[in-house]
Amino acid sequence: MLTTVDRDELLSHIRDHIVNELLRDSEGVELAADTPLLEWGILDSLSTMRLLNFLRQDLKAPLTTSDLVGDNFRDLNSLVDFILTAHAQRQDA
Repeated sequence: MLTTVDRDELLSHIRDHIVNELLRDSEGVELAADTPLLEWGILDSLSTMRLLNFLRQDLKAPLTTSDLVGDNFRDLNSLVDFILTAHAQRQDA
């Protein structure tokens, strides 16, 4: 998916997954691109691992558990930027 997706589409896809699959009582939840995912408790250790699995399996994102650092999962903008950068770097390697 990463080879044909643009940044906004990727951000929207990840946002939808977080809201629909990881949040409890997500009805009416608006998740902005700059909403603090870790600080506000939207992602905890279990939901972060579930998100990582989604990113690797469904989006074919080239991520490993060593990529699980707070800066990469700070908010949707940080996460999408990290995924796109990692994808570009691994394509060049």
